Amino acid sequence: MAFDVEPENTFKDVYDLASAGIQSCISQIPEKVYITDNMEKSGGVLVTHTLKISLCDELKSKFVYFLINLPSHSSSEEPVCNTSKSDKNVFDFMMASRKTLMFPEKPTPPVFDKTLTGPQKLFCDVLDWCKTIYDGWFLNIRVMLLICFAILGKLIGINNAGNICQPPEQIHLSFGKSSNEMIVMWATPIHVKSWVTYRESGKQEESNSSSTIAELTHDSDSAFRYIHRALLKDLKEGTLYQYEVTAECPQKKMTSNSYNFTTISSNNSAPVSVIVYGDMGVSQNLSSYVDQLMQEIQLLKHQAVWHIGDFGYDLHSHGGEVGDQFLREIQPVSAIVPYMTAPGNHEIHKDFHQYRTRFSQPNTEWPIPIDNMMYSYDLGPIHWISYSTEVYFTKDQNYVKKQFYWLLNDLVKANKNRHIRPWIIVMGHRPLYCSNTDSDDCTNRWFSGWVRHGLEDLFYAQGVDLILQGHEHSYERTFPMYKDRPVSNNYTHPRAPVHIISGAAGCSEGSDPEAVVTKSWSALIDRTFPRKNSYGRLHAYNNSHLLWEEIAFDSQSIIDSVMIIQEAHGPFDNGVDCDEFGGGSHPSCQCPFVFHFQTCQIAAPIVIILTFAIIIYGTVKCVKRRRLNRTTEKVEYLLNDANDSEEESC
Repeated sequence: MAFDVEPENTFKDVYDLASAGIQSCISQIPEKVYITDNMEKSGGVLVTHTLKISLCDELKSKFVYFLINLPSHSSSEEPVCNTSKSDKNVFDFMMASRKTLMFPEKPTPPVFDKTLTGPQKLFCDVLDWCKTIYDGWFLNIRVMLLICFAILGKLIGINNAGNICQPPEQIHLSFGKSSNEMIVMWATPIHVKSWVTYRESGKQEESNSSSTIAELTHDSDSAFRYIHRALLKDLKEGTLYQYEVTAECPQKKMTSNSYNFTTISSNNSAPVSVIVYGDMGVSQNLSSYVDQLMQEIQLLKHQAVWHIGDFGYDLHSHGGEVGDQFLREIQPVSAIVPYMTAPGNHEIHKDFHQYRTRFSQPNTEWPIPIDNMMYSYDLGPIHWISYSTEVYFTKDQNYVKKQFYWLLNDLVKANKNRHIRPWIIVMGHRPLYCSNTDSDDCTNRWFSGWVRHGLEDLFYAQGVDLILQGHEHSYERTFPMYKDRPVSNNYTHPRAPVHIISGAAGCSEGSDPEAVVTKSWSALIDRTFPRKNSYGRLHAYNNSHLLWEEIAFDSQSIIDSVMIIQEAHGPFDNGVDCDEFGGGSHPSCQCPFVFHFQTCQIAAPIVIILTFAIIIYGTVKCVKRRRLNRTTEKVEYLLNDANDSEEESC
């Protein structure tokens, strides 16, 4: 593919030629175009008057090689549109105008602890090439600027006059305060006015809701920087709505595809069906997993998806590009049902900045405050609670106390309403119990049990029915249990919470090592090898029957199924007397003593080293004392022997 750049071409002409060249590469004469998925092979090289370059096709995520033929001028010819040379080159001009043109800094290797590849490498190559082009050498500076901007504009998304115009993307829904609200979130590469247009399906009357905007702090200029959040209010319950998201760019408006969602019912006796999983990352299987989830949502009419921590692996990776990619991939699901979340350990970077900005919570300001990453929501006969296990692993342990008393307050209120919504289900990333043999936050391990120490008594006393968790890249279900032992071996009228780990949704870290010995409280753990990637499916049929199923992604087979039957919802400890303000004589009414995790992490090795030092010191001292005693005994023996010899001689 080749095109000529003439002196009379405007910037838009050159940019349009570059764009048209790429589009034609997709559909025309494949033998004349080299397309590769290998980012390592992308690059640019200047050969005489021809620049061979590869541009990123953002639609297909391929790398397309094509040629730009530079007009040749002999040294005797007068420079085009110029009468004299100057010392200013294209690179210096672009860098001096960087802020006006929204032009990024040149990356400096190493980036992300590795050499530059793909678009970043190509970006640097083109800059280096432009840096060698001086006004009066073949072309004047104006034409060279057009060529450089045309190439770099496609690489980094710069449109005419430095304006990026793309349809909003990474669209995802979440619940608002009540059943007649819905939150819509999306991302744009630049700060633009943006809004949601929505209507009842099949009707013409439309409403608009403008977005509030928050800016992400990225290390990558190619990552989307601006996150939008719009609130749709006064929706009708149980109604199908259609919506689109529009961004008002400087030259034109760009609108997303149209999506549908159905609002929930406030009826507390309405059946509930949701999907639950944790630890899902960007992988080669993600798109197929999303397709399966979308098909199931459309078939079974799930009302929501709950993702219990660890997104993308990680949201901040590659300067935020992984977060962009993950949210693009899940958009077919997250744009049609509320995608509810809880934070995991992989979101901790920069005080959970990416998580708190990219997602929204009911009844919480946005961006989410770092000390308030917990919420509750009523859906059918279930009172759902999402909390952060990561407060136990951060510097400020005041977060632990704030969350504990928020949970206590919420659970006390929920228990007063159990005649209306009898089921209480809580969700947090790290498990209270697990059987895996890795040493990361599992039962009976050093530095484990932090979450269990802080929350188990509270959940038991307040009668939590089900605890859903992730973190372990596997599936496990416990019997109803408390204090490291099963309370019963069945699920009919259980008198303790049931714990389920569904953390095998697929990520780059693979699965965790399985348990060698089955714990007495472990009812089932997935022991297939390799372990299957899976997700959970929860159905609350009514006030007394709740079905949990774990489904394998690849085969859609049911790995596990259990029916929990409970007709006597309420606190499991009859003596509990906590009020909403932390009052009461029961031990679970007070936040347990807060261990400072990081202090213990530092202190424990010191204690271990000192202990070994004391043991070694004591051992050495003991050995020396024994040697001294033996020497003394030997001297005394020799003296006694000498005295005996003298007496005999006398």
